[in-house]
Amino acid sequence: MPELILGKEASEREDAGRELAIWLWEVHNSVNVRLMRESAEAEQRKVTHEETLAAVFPPRELCHACWQDDIMTTYDKDEVFAFLKRTYWPRLELSNRQFQSVVRGRMTRVHQIQTKLDTWWYIIGPVGLVLSAIIRLFLNKSAEKQRKSV
Repeated sequence: MPELILGKEASEREDAGRELAIWLWEVHNSVNVRLMRESAEAEQRKVTHEETLAAVFPPRELCHACWQDDIMTTYDKDEVFAFLKRTYWPRLELSNRQFQSVVRGRMTRVHQIQTKLDTWWYIIGPVGLVLSAIIRLFLNKSAEKQRKSV
């Protein structure tokens, strides 16, 4: 996992944030595939290739450029990050008008609030991926316990 150091240059912090987002995405997909495998094992069957592909995000239908092969095992890091950024942080960058108003010291209250929200979404997007994987794991474990008790 990348080390985040506040004293680094802005570009180095951006690279660390990018690497963190990719790492969380990789963890999310790994957990999804593992849960799919565990579910199949509980049903005493093997996971099909189609099920594995269905567990991986994003599917080819949403981001064809993210995947470098037809079996979705090799990905393009730049395309995946661009997809994640478009999906989870669509308004991260300030518009020209907002930027100019900041430079001139005339940032409106609405722009201040929007900028804070954009910053929060930059953090919440990857955290949401991890939380959804944890919740899914918990729900699958609960369902598995209920099946065993019946």
